[in-house]
Amino acid sequence: LVRNWRSPRDQRLELDLVAVDDGVVVFIEVKTRPATALVPGYYSAVKPRKKKALLQAARDYIHQLRTKPHTIRYDVVEVVTGPGPD
Repeated sequence: LVRNWRSPRDQRLELDLVAVDDGVVVFIEVKTRPATALVPGYYSAVKPRKKKALLQAARDYIHQLRTKPHTIRYDVVEVVTGPGPD
């Protein structure tokens, strides 16, 4: 539906991607890490403070919708870049 959506209430609140999957509104956080990273993106970057910001951004997004979704989901997608270890 959208990418890089920012809350009109607080521009610091951002949703990387918002999509629909079989009628479910999905809020997707994208984390990019090099293949050589020792810790996956989810564990190193989606901490309680980030989760709180994602929840608030999602609330703001839903608030501005004319028709509210019955079901929502939060996904974290990790993109690994560069060559992997040998």
